[in-house]
Amino acid sequence: MQSCYASDEVSNHDRLRAGGVPVINSIDHAVRVVAALDRRGRRLATASQRSPLTLPAPAPRAAVGTGILDEPTARTLVEDAGVDIGGWTFARTVDEVVTAVVGYARPCALKIVSPQVIHKSDVGGVKLNAVGATAAENAQAIIDAVTENVPDAVIDGIVVTPMADTGVELLVGATHDPIFGPVVAFGSGGVMVEALEDVTFRAAPFTELEAHEMIDETIASRMLDGYRHLPVIDRTALARFLVRVGDIVAAHPEIGELDLNPVIASNTGIVPVDVRIVLSDTLSGAHA
Repeated sequence: MQSCYASDEVSNHDRLRAGGVPVINSIDHAVRVVAALDRRGRRLATASQRSPLTLPAPAPRAAVGTGILDEPTARTLVEDAGVDIGGWTFARTVDEVVTAVVGYARPCALKIVSPQVIHKSDVGGVKLNAVGATAAENAQAIIDAVTENVPDAVIDGIVVTPMADTGVELLVGATHDPIFGPVVAFGSGGVMVEALEDVTFRAAPFTELEAHEMIDETIASRMLDGYRHLPVIDRTALARFLVRVGDIVAAHPEIGELDLNPVIASNTGIVPVDVRIVLSDTLSGAHA
């Protein structure tokens, strides 16, 4: 109960308190109390649908060593864990790039693979909208640019991926927090990450219900129902995508960071544009 006289010695207030009814003199505090009770009620009603946060037995190590995995290895790890990341090809030569682009029969993105190159676009290591007629030229241009800008770069090859359909750009990432353990982040992605600071977090593993709650907490959720020219996104598919990401980082304590930004959500699927994994030896003892 809210009363402007709650701080005064009023007999009827004493009777209410004796009966277990709190009397609060602030409207703001009263509203917060009611909101907290509502949240508590909803959590109790859905307790059976929530994760016990029990970590699974560690899976075999993602890779040997520490540091940033190359993109083909990172993509393979995520894909093998059951996350659909769309079509992609690791091409070791220019001819293989051309074959891949022609095979996809649609414009493709080309990205250099080199242990010495972390920020690919900064050194000319990315080309977009490559088609069969331009694939060889584009691939060679990437190799030449990286060789010029990073003279000691060892070029392992080029990742070829079909250009994603128009959709909503989302951020999906995960890390091992020193206090909370495996944590997944979700929010607005692409160029909007820093502008909106729209992100929410959950300790992993979590359930599909909790993934839906993550989605609903963000500004990005408003863009998923056909906002203006954007397609309607399958929220259930997106929730399952988040659950699988949580499962990966929960099962692999050696993964220090998992970054899928941006993830393009469209009416044809949920597709990460980039896949970045950083291995840490902090928890390597878990794989004894």
